[in-house]
Amino acid sequence: QLQVVSITIQCTLTNPDVANDDLTNTFDYVPIVEDVRKLAVQKKRRLIETFAEEIAQACFASTNIQSVLVSIRKPHKLPAVAAVGIQRTFERGYQ
Repeated sequence: QLQVVSITIQCTLTNPDVANDDLTNTFDYVPIVEDVRKLAVQKKRRLIETFAEEIAQACFASTNIQSVLVSIRKPHKLPAVAAVGIQRTFERGYQ
């Protein structure tokens, strides 16, 4: 089953001066994308909510992330509906 994942992070940049267009002054999302890909194929889950929580935990491995908004959609899961899914915000230190 195809699942479309969207992740929005709120983070603190150590050097927020991005006027010089230097990638080292921004958040590197490539490791997060790689972690999500690994999680996706790691095991089958019955709940997309479980997958969303695992994604958030992986994101919080980066110490400069304060919150993560995870959205997961399943396109064409039900007749006459483009997609179904969930969206959840996780704050650092959530239980």
